[in-house]
Amino acid sequence: MMAGTLRSVHLQIEGRVQGVGFRPFIWHLAAELGIKGDVGNDGDGVYIHAWAPDAILMAFEERIRNVKRDVAA
Repeated sequence: MMAGTLRSVHLQIEGRVQGVGFRPFIWHLAAELGIKGDVGNDGDGVYIHAWAPDAILMAFEERIRNVKRDVAA
């Protein structure tokens, strides 16, 4: 992970995210980027708690948005 001040985010992903391998995708993406945290299901979809420097979290969130667009198409 790059040096820098850590920031945390909580993301709630709703829609078609269960039963399509979304949690494993998030886990692998976070590992690739060096992000710490957890991911799981709740009654509303998938939740993500992530800790990393701001630039890494921004890249993480952008890649998640792109995947959600692909799934919705």
